[in-house]
Amino acid sequence: MQIKRIGIICLAGRGHLYPATALGRKLRDHGFEVTIFNRNVARSLVQAASLRFGLIQDVCSDHVDVFPPQSCRGPGPNTLNIMFNHALLVLQYARQVFTQARIEALLVDQMDLASGTVADILGIPFLNLCFSPPLYFDDESPPLFLTGNRALDSQRSDAMRREMHCSVD
Repeated sequence: MQIKRIGIICLAGRGHLYPATALGRKLRDHGFEVTIFNRNVARSLVQAASLRFGLIQDVCSDHVDVFPPQSCRGPGPNTLNIMFNHALLVLQYARQVFTQARIEALLVDQMDLASGTVADILGIPFLNLCFSPPLYFDDESPPLFLTGNRALDSQRSDAMRREMHCSVD
């Protein structure tokens, strides 16, 4: 079977969407039908890239707060909450959206912990792509943070790994 319809799914951040849309345009230029699946907040960026947009509902994203506020590190969004909320949305809505779009293969952002599972359930071949620094769940891996202070880097990295383990267990 020759694959013609490819789906791409990633987190809604620009650091994920820009590489996803660039890849989508290249695939489209090589004759593939490409749909990028995401929350409504990404619609304009995807459509500006002249790619198809598949909506993953985001009705529960404002209602779920898995980690208490003290687990947030500094200003800005908590990455683990974003990943967890994205996984909830994908597990709840993606099966129907992928089926309706009739995609034949799926390219999945490494930070997306659920889309590969949904693709597997549907029998859709998928490939994980890295649109961000890799996640290391192994305690022996290098620190996730590099501030120059070894003790602080190790402490922050250990705390982040513990939260990551909790989010996927």
